[in-house]
Amino acid sequence: MDIDDNAIVKVGLGRIEKSPFLHKYSNDKLVNGVYANRLFPISWGDNPEQGYRTLRSKSVLFDCPHRPIEISGPESLVFLEKILTRSMSDLKIGKARYSLACQADGGILMDGVVMRLSDSCFWFAKADGEFDRWLEAHSMGFNVNLRDPHSRVLQIQGPTSLDVLKKLTGGMLDESFGYYNVDWFQIGGQKLLVSRSG
Repeated sequence: MDIDDNAIVKVGLGRIEKSPFLHKYSNDKLVNGVYANRLFPISWGDNPEQGYRTLRSKSVLFDCPHRPIEISGPESLVFLEKILTRSMSDLKIGKARYSLACQADGGILMDGVVMRLSDSCFWFAKADGEFDRWLEAHSMGFNVNLRDPHSRVLQIQGPTSLDVLKKLTGGMLDESFGYYNVDWFQIGGQKLLVSRSG
């Protein structure tokens, strides 16, 4: 049976994870995609031109399926120096950096943003793919812990994004929170990790 390139294929959820925020935006026109074994919204049946105008003039919140991985332990830095194409030795606590992981032949296996949370704890917000197992396979002989922090990524984008976050944090997050900074903030009664990488 041939499937039209533009056809919508319905799948059973099985091992696909639903967003904890799904109830906030779900409607009868919602179309989800699957990325990193997580559902994410593609469309709510809204006007894409209006959405684009809002993004360019105000701000928009996106429920993203990216899946962070925590790499911690006494040899976490040494391990990341082996795994990633960019050095992390000069990455300060509270900073982030974009990097790649390559295969032995130089082909790109994964890309993502590395966040340094302490001397020996990093989070890697990765793209889609089986990077977790690849890390496990290469961690032999290193004193590191690889863990899913069970985190969900939300992105706020647009020219008023910083104003929104400033209000939500009671002024704690302001213009001094520069690009590729990472820190914990209280938002809505929860302690959330915020990174500025857009």
